[in-house]
Amino acid sequence: GDHQKGAQDIRWNNSMDGWKNHLADAYALCVFIPLIDLDDETGYTQFWPASHQSRGLAGFGPVAQITESVWNGKCSAGDAIWYDYRTMHRGMQNCSSSKKLRPVLQILFK
Repeated sequence: GDHQKGAQDIRWNNSMDGWKNHLADAYALCVFIPLIDLDDETGYTQFWPASHQSRGLAGFGPVAQITESVWNGKCSAGDAIWYDYRTMHRGMQNCSSSKKLRPVLQILFK
């Protein structure tokens, strides 16, 4: 995935179709490896830890911020972040001065 300069924050989502209709069993892990450093300037992925455990949280991403339940995926190029593929997450705004993309490598383990 990538996130271009100037793009706004992405809304909260998970990477599962139909998740709002049922709480699926665990079926995949994702490893997320940025190819550049991710920080406040370039943006990063923000996660809502444990959100995959309740389908009732779908659509309530802003609650994660209010309750300070987020984990900010700021990391160095080549670091790896593992997460349950059902976990809610969102991409934060890319405010970098250059027009470079924010490239990341995502690998799914099913």
